[in-house]
Amino acid sequence: MPTCSLPWRWTSQSAPWAKKINPPAPERRRIHERDMDDQTQLPEGTELDRWSTSRGEGLGALSERTPVLLVFLRHAGCTFCREAMADLARQRRRIEEAGVHIVLVHMSSRERFRQFAGGYQLEDLDHITNPNRDFYRAFGLKRGNLRQLFGLEVWKRGIQAGLRDGHGLGAADGDTTQMPGAFLLHKRAVIRSHRHFLASDRLHYFLFCALPFLDNPDRSPDVQTA
Repeated sequence: MPTCSLPWRWTSQSAPWAKKINPPAPERRRIHERDMDDQTQLPEGTELDRWSTSRGEGLGALSERTPVLLVFLRHAGCTFCREAMADLARQRRRIEEAGVHIVLVHMSSRERFRQFAGGYQLEDLDHITNPNRDFYRAFGLKRGNLRQLFGLEVWKRGIQAGLRDGHGLGAADGDTTQMPGAFLLHKRAVIRSHRHFLASDRLHYFLFCALPFLDNPDRSPDVQTA
């Protein structure tokens, strides 16, 4: 997994020297290139403030004042959901120091999710409970097919994540076929998106937030990369 050595942070001021930064080599510029789309448009009529976080703030209003990393999870019993939570726990400090607010979307009840997230010390993160999955569908996240859920690649990764890395497997809590994804929001727009092709896809969340601006420093005056 590539690492980012350049400290960066969202800021309201432009960085005039940003053009001098050399982008990473092409083979290291993006992760999961096949599933990432820049400036993804939400379906017409989608109103972000229809969904409020656990702190009572509309998602659209939240994205107006700060960039938002919106992570749609699989059901809490899934090995790969547990792996994603562990990854977020490890990367949380860097993401938040960069000025990005994390919001998790899940299919559990609030109480069950807080208990589940507490195992990763993430119970204080903003989250949205969405058992009927209409929020997932609004962002184009569908149910997986047999290959996406049970293909050979998924089984191999499941053995690695579940047994070798110790993430295990729990009771299903939500639609077991729902696919996950992640989106970077700012000013009510989607800056970057990742819809998992396989349930076992693994995203580096900090790089997911940072790479759009290392690839193209001119894109936004609101990011500082050094």
